[in-house]
Amino acid sequence: MGPVKAGKYEYRPESLVGLREKLRFTQVKMAELLGVRPNTLSRWETGSTIPDADSLAAIYSVAMEHAVQPHFFQQWESTPTRQKERHRLAVMLDYPNMRVSAHQLSQLDDRIMEAIERRIGNYDKISNPVFKAFVGGYDSLTRNALQQLDWRVAQHADTGLGFPWTSTSDLPISVAAQARSYCGEDPTGTTFVLVTNDGDYSSLLHDLKRKQVLVYLFTLEQGYNQHLVAAVGKKKWARLPGINTTFIGL
Repeated sequence: MGPVKAGKYEYRPESLVGLREKLRFTQVKMAELLGVRPNTLSRWETGSTIPDADSLAAIYSVAMEHAVQPHFFQQWESTPTRQKERHRLAVMLDYPNMRVSAHQLSQLDDRIMEAIERRIGNYDKISNPVFKAFVGGYDSLTRNALQQLDWRVAQHADTGLGFPWTSTSDLPISVAAQARSYCGEDPTGTTFVLVTNDGDYSSLLHDLKRKQVLVYLFTLEQGYNQHLVAAVGKKKWARLPGINTTFIGL
């Protein structure tokens, strides 16, 4: 595999991540096959370093041995200009449907930030990103924990609809209303991330995509809704690893 011409192509770390996940290899297993250290592979997958031509050839060989056609580069011309100019970010967490206890919120927050950095990039360059969590019931413990993690908390009357919710079945209505309101201000300049494991959000995600909002879905590793994954597509879906779910009575 020859060198890539500067200015015509760009390396896509998510393509390497997608290849490894399709092969169902851990980073340790993939690194072993490629003859590199796991932390080297990790840097390639986060985009902090770029594999050289020999390394890409090795990756290509591994892929072809498993009948997978890899795509490591994408032409600059094929990347829509509007995706390079997005300057607004909204992350909305449907907390009750994640079924994560309050003491696990710090771990969940870490996983969300890691997924944003990995899939979206350096969001610190975005002015005033919105991180909003929706909490059902009078859950003061969860509300306080989220606020300490710098999340805005929408609870009861803070629905944007003029009435409070009384059960988790009302949460999708509120999340959808606020998502449409925020994204509607500048659809082509907005990246929207929905963090949930369940709920009837398929129509919301399809609607935002039609309006050219860049939409991502983050779920836990288990219990996620397949209809939601289909709504965003697997390339815009990330699972948040290492969190054991617990049932929360609501």
